[in-house]
Amino acid sequence: MKPAANSGLARQLALAAALLAAFLPRPAAAEVHAIVAGFNDYAGRAKLGGAVADANDIAAVLARRGVRDLVKMTDGATSVANFRSQFDSMVARAKSGDLIMFTFSGHGIRAPEKREPKRTPDGYDKGFLFPTYDQNQRPDEILRDEDLYDLFKTTAARGLHILFVVDACHAGTGLRSADSRGGGGAFKFQQFDLEPGAAPVVPPKQAPGPRPPIPGAAAITAQLAEKTVQELPIDGSLRGALSYAVARGLDGAADPNRTGTITLDMLWQYIRPQLRVLSETRQVPTLFAREADGGMPVLTTKDAALTSAPASAPAGLPDPETTLVFAIGSPSPPSIRGGAFVTDRARADLIWDAGRKQILNAPGDVLASDIEASGLQGAIDVRRLLAFLRKLAGTTGALEVKVARADAPPGTSDDRLYKDGEKVRFEVATGPYKFLTAFDVNSDGTVQFLYPSLKSDPLETSSSTPLASSNPVVGKPFGADYAVFIRSEEPLSELHAAFLRAQNATIPASQAYDLIRGALRGTHFRVGIQGLFTCRKIMENGQCDSMLGSR
Repeated sequence: MKPAANSGLARQLALAAALLAAFLPRPAAAEVHAIVAGFNDYAGRAKLGGAVADANDIAAVLARRGVRDLVKMTDGATSVANFRSQFDSMVARAKSGDLIMFTFSGHGIRAPEKREPKRTPDGYDKGFLFPTYDQNQRPDEILRDEDLYDLFKTTAARGLHILFVVDACHAGTGLRSADSRGGGGAFKFQQFDLEPGAAPVVPPKQAPGPRPPIPGAAAITAQLAEKTVQELPIDGSLRGALSYAVARGLDGAADPNRTGTITLDMLWQYIRPQLRVLSETRQVPTLFAREADGGMPVLTTKDAALTSAPASAPAGLPDPETTLVFAIGSPSPPSIRGGAFVTDRARADLIWDAGRKQILNAPGDVLASDIEASGLQGAIDVRRLLAFLRKLAGTTGALEVKVARADAPPGTSDDRLYKDGEKVRFEVATGPYKFLTAFDVNSDGTVQFLYPSLKSDPLETSSSTPLASSNPVVGKPFGADYAVFIRSEEPLSELHAAFLRAQNATIPASQAYDLIRGALRGTHFRVGIQGLFTCRKIMENGQCDSMLGSR
């Protein structure tokens, strides 16, 4: 054998192969094609305040991330025919392996089906409403579920991938009963009952069965099928929480390690806990997709500026927005720090009922009772702290946290009201960092340290139930508590020491804000937040007696 000669031959063959590869045509990289729709102006129906902002936000992110084939639809005379024309043209431009993304923010709808033969199991059309809809004159201005399924199935058969993001709802109930004093925007749902004297809706004799998932197609919805979606004040304006979370995820937060590629699984893992944080546990997002499609690339960028530093170590920690407060029954609102009174209830972060001495959030949850004017500042300080923590979760990716009764099966999540004396269990994601800190933010203005509160509690733990040895017990003050879990690259020892020096390991929220901000500066971390709504006693009518407030 002659190793030198063989080595030379190998080098020559390698060089020839490289030259040949350089001149051969290369397959073009997969591209993203996107239709982004958001409608506020529904003629004769409840108008929305943030759907157009949702569309503008997502479109701006996609453009910044390099998506060139981008169509935006907002208000005006936009019709289903316009959408179908744009969609068909986009599919014709796409090549096999490309992704068609369609995002919709607007009203969902439920109305008696007028087509014959009927295609729905219950005789009602369900889908998504275009601004040109008229129940009598233009009843077909609905993107029906069945029609979308057929459209996506035909598209996927051409070798294209599909992601449908829908920030709307199909029904009219909620996770918890909402107080009418609450704020926020409109519910993103329209239900049309039968006209007087009309025959009742009769389901078809042979109802179609469930349709299987479409290979290569995925849908992310803002809520469980039977629940409502409400616009909420986010960063000072009304927005759809799902659209906001999707925009932040696509802008890089769903790719914390800056790999340059965001897959369906990565986007979903970011959105799911983030949406629950933004909606204060009122929205439970759903993903409809085959498990095999989890690795489907949703967005890829080669821009070095977008793939350099890990998102989990922000260069500068964000400042929370000013807390907006709407006052009920207070002729002379007190002076407040870090907050401002507004006259538009829909934009308010907090509603203060001075007569009943209660604080509510935008969705209508009673956060705290017996709040006099002198106690309003504490509630605002809590909101500013939570706003800061939510911004961090939105930037770095939120840790998923679940709450349930202490005796519930592992993995259970239950967002109901918890009664006085009940033991609760929290479960928190185990990664990516092992140093754990946990504290409870109470809506009355205080923050209580939870972990590691004992000398036996390890600083470094991969346990998903770190508080299991002493499960928290529901008690006063009733209303809303927020359990906050921080997993960090380094132990937050100075923060722990500051809490443990305080009486009952409890400090005011304003002081906690400064301590937490200082502890997180310069380290990698993830934040998880889980709201817990508590009640002294649930009465026969389903109301919570401790939330009735003083008269």
